[in-house]
Amino acid sequence: MIKLLKIAPLFLLLALAGCVTPVKQGWYNFTAYYNTFYNAQQYFSEGLELNRAQTLSLDPNVPLRIHRSPSQGGADQFAEAIERGASILRNHEKSRYVEPSLLLIGQSYYYRSEFFSALETFQDLQAISSGENLKKSLIWQGRTYLEMGNHSQGVRFLESESAMIDEWDPALEAELYALLAQFHAELGNLQTASEYLHFSAGRIEDREMKVRAYFLHGQILEMQGFDAQALAAFRISSESRADFDIQYHSLKKQAEMARNVGDFDRALSLYSSMIRNDNFIDYREELRFEAAYTYQIRGDTDGAIERYNRLISDRFEPPSELTRTKVYFSLGEIYRDDLDNFPLAAAYFDSASAQSADRSLLPNRMNISEMANSFGEYASLKREITHRDSLLHLGGLEPDQFDAAIAEIQQRLALEAEELQEEQRQREDRFLVSDAAADTVVAADQIGEQGFLNIRNRVMLTDASLQFQAVWGDRALQDNWRRRSAVSGSRFDQIFLSDGETEVEEATASETEAAAAAALDLSEIPMTEEARTNMRMEREGYQYRLGNLFFLSFEMPDSARYYFSEVIESGLNPGITERALYSLAELELTQGRDEEADRLATQLAGSFPESQYTFRIMERTGRPQPLSASSGRGSLSQNYMRLHELGDEKGAIERANELVALAEEMANERQRPLLLFEATRSFIDAAREEPGHRQKLREWNREESAADSARIIHEVVRDSARVTLAEVAGELSDEERRELETLAEGEFVAPQRSAEFPFEGELWDSARDLLNRIVDDYPQSAVAPRADAMLTTIKPPSTQAADTSRVVATMAFPEDRFPEEPAPKPTECREMGFVPDMNGGYEAFFAGVNYPQWAHDAEFRGAITYRIEIGAEGEILSYEPVRSIDRSGVPEAIEQAIGETLRFTPEPDGGRAVCHLTFEIDLGN
Repeated sequence: MIKLLKIAPLFLLLALAGCVTPVKQGWYNFTAYYNTFYNAQQYFSEGLELNRAQTLSLDPNVPLRIHRSPSQGGADQFAEAIERGASILRNHEKSRYVEPSLLLIGQSYYYRSEFFSALETFQDLQAISSGENLKKSLIWQGRTYLEMGNHSQGVRFLESESAMIDEWDPALEAELYALLAQFHAELGNLQTASEYLHFSAGRIEDREMKVRAYFLHGQILEMQGFDAQALAAFRISSESRADFDIQYHSLKKQAEMARNVGDFDRALSLYSSMIRNDNFIDYREELRFEAAYTYQIRGDTDGAIERYNRLISDRFEPPSELTRTKVYFSLGEIYRDDLDNFPLAAAYFDSASAQSADRSLLPNRMNISEMANSFGEYASLKREITHRDSLLHLGGLEPDQFDAAIAEIQQRLALEAEELQEEQRQREDRFLVSDAAADTVVAADQIGEQGFLNIRNRVMLTDASLQFQAVWGDRALQDNWRRRSAVSGSRFDQIFLSDGETEVEEATASETEAAAAAALDLSEIPMTEEARTNMRMEREGYQYRLGNLFFLSFEMPDSARYYFSEVIESGLNPGITERALYSLAELELTQGRDEEADRLATQLAGSFPESQYTFRIMERTGRPQPLSASSGRGSLSQNYMRLHELGDEKGAIERANELVALAEEMANERQRPLLLFEATRSFIDAAREEPGHRQKLREWNREESAADSARIIHEVVRDSARVTLAEVAGELSDEERRELETLAEGEFVAPQRSAEFPFEGELWDSARDLLNRIVDDYPQSAVAPRADAMLTTIKPPSTQAADTSRVVATMAFPEDRFPEEPAPKPTECREMGFVPDMNGGYEAFFAGVNYPQWAHDAEFRGAITYRIEIGAEGEILSYEPVRSIDRSGVPEAIEQAIGETLRFTPEPDGGRAVCHLTFEIDLGN
């Protein structure tokens, strides 16, 4: 039938022409279809079938394409379709098949991956078409932009062009939104992509595209962290029966999402069902691993270890290198995180690293090389430390105790040697008498599965090798190697076969004891005090390296602190001790323990004033560095160290004056501001101890807080007046408007203060002079910002006369019309029922703010109020101070705590809310 239509017999056409009314358009359509377009469609259909037959593998970690990307199949058929479609345009330009031919040509170019030609063709179709063909031209242009990777242009094109079409067919509109979702997913706009998919996935008519749309929606929801919603999307996509990859990965993703939301029973049920399903037999190994990993995440370490071991020792289904790698790494995680067995964790990480699997296929969490190196180093260091501890213990024993200990060790070694020999005998017997069917003919199907001589089965190859060595030994091949009597030095040479009888040569007790004695090298034991000191110094080096490993690689500061402290306390090796002091000080700085870091820095400077580590830590802590004695100014260094050694024995004023004198003698411009800043702190320490200072400070801060509250109320009244004027100005009388305008423009006048300024006196003046000198003369120094902040705090209030030329109205409403509350008083978050979602509530949060050291030194007191917007889940959406704040370090510390740790218990109504949170700061004693 196809051939008859292709040749289109002339007599048939003439007959039809003779019996039909001569309508030219009908004639054009008829000849165009039967001469060319039908054949073009046939070629296109054949090419499409070949193209889709070459399916691309699905990567569940990459956003799935709802519209399949073209493969290399059917290129010749598409070329024929293009040629015949072009013939329509050349020879039948007046027929109704022009637009369908353009669409078919563009699609053929698309499936041949000639995207620029496809795009031009679809653009031509858009220019001449209307209705459904116009909409299809937009969709196919979108698909082409997607394959070209021009995602931003694709979004702009589809959004602008589709908006010009009033009515869309629901199926085409759903496909349009599916394209936009894919573009936004590629651009990282996950929320927008999710919204488009939410609208389109259920409306797509094509069954295959609908399933792929739900799978993509599940992927996007997973990337957003919405595991429960992703679980629902993957459940729908798993209903596909036509696409095996989609079905498998959807079921697997369902289990993963169930595991992520804590529904471990559901996850294990899904994995078990898939393992039993013969359709997934090729993935059984991967599924068994995921089931074991589910037990691991669940906290069932025994169940996880049992399943991992069962998987890795399966002789019937030997695991691949990739699975072995994942199992070994996971076992290492269990022994590291759950069982605190670092030596065994190190062994498993090392085993994982030894596998030859493609590491690009491993999960992101499996940083195998890093873990193998770190834990390998741990095992080595721990072994060296333990070995030296044992030797030091033996070296410190009395002679009779030493002899008894050596005898016990030799006896234990001899027992272990006997147990090893017995184990070898049993293994040899098992190898020699087992596998009685070795001489039988291997079935043909087994040869096909395992390969010739079992070359594909590593377990069987290993067994065969051990059986061979049990008979012939394990030495290298050489002349006469087949004669058993010539084979010696083998681990199997203690058993011989003769005439069916077994002779066993057993080592005598004396031989065993001799071997045990040989295994114990007594020369390593330090028998003298000098040897023991040297060994302790070696141990210090290993302890320091172990501390660094815990600090830098394992991020376990408590363990690192223990080993650093051990080194410092021992102190036998000065080179190691100074590094341990520096490392421990750095550790304390990272943990926010500045006082302990300062103490360690002082200890380091006192013990090793010329060390590079002293200079580093002094710079890190903002303290002056001791001078090098080799510079010829050793007296300055000695005087500085003497000041620190005397500590509280020298008064703060005397110490401050001596520090100023040292700074004047200092030739190093980088050192001078550090000494001046330390002198300032000494002056402040002395000033704080003056009688009456603490009472003055309390009264001053109380008035400061009252002024802040008055300022806040004024600003709220002013803002409320401005809002009222903006919203209902037309509804107000002239008098009301004038009153509101006065309020809206009024400026705040601080109330008169009666408290005495607490930072007055000769000592405070000395501190201010030094701070001004640091800020003015050394603005680039490390302590300049801290000096400027401290200066702002202790700077006296302005004594200039108030400007009386400007009259400021602070209350414009008549008293009888003034409301009981001038304006909505800023509602505190705690009054609205918002409670911090952390143990201890507000008190714990406020106590956790890490204020700068200068604020503690100056006994800073005050209040800062923030306007906070809280989301439906209790999260902080935004925050800002209700008035401008001097950036002295205090607001920065508060804002850091707000951004990092503050979260509220969600509001029952589930909506957003705005409230004020006031920080009452009192750092006085």
